Amino acid sequence: MTVCVLSLLLGTPIAAQAAGEGDPVEGGARNPGTNETLALERETEIIAEAVNRATGGGGGGGGTGGGACPEGTVAAGGGCLETAARAAADYAAAARTCAQAGRRLAPANVLLSAAATEGIDLGDGEISSDVTTALPADLNEPLAPLIDAIDAALLGVLDVPELDPLTITGSYTRVNDAGSLAASNLSATAPYRCFV
Repeated sequence: MTVCVLSLLLGTPIAAQAAGEGDPVEGGARNPGTNETLALERETEIIAEAVNRATGGGGGGGGTGGGACPEGTVAAGGGCLETAARAAADYAAAARTCAQAGRRLAPANVLLSAAATEGIDLGDGEISSDVTTALPADLNEPLAPLIDAIDAALLGVLDVPELDPLTITGSYTRVNDAGSLAASNLSATAPYRCFV
């Protein structure tokens, strides 16, 4: 604060200088080794890789030049989406295949944004990672025996009836090339893409 006030009073600009500013770079200091040229090259590659990841810059990789994307993928939705759809499968098989590849199913929002990407064709719809589950519309019917048993237990009768299993249904969100969303039963098959 004092320096700024003095600068204003004297009308003299005061320049700030970072530590090491103006000193020669000590190449390879972070990755020391017997070969200085190789150490400096490795350090430069590490810095360039960090910049590419932070800015989504190009170089290396594959796909459309996104530096961090593996071959056969394109930068999309903060990650990398496979450029080619995989053969139709049900939700569980698709999720398992992606996991075995060290990836995951693409979320619906990534597929929606990718539909506008040249070379990505979602056709009539692809599986997304988005899943919805639903309980029966009328829970009173499957839970009625349990409610009766609780009432009986409160009255001192300890006869608990056997309950039918509660059916929970599930569906995944399918995204098509026109950008439409549809719900499909988890056992329904469709093409899919993995996301990393």
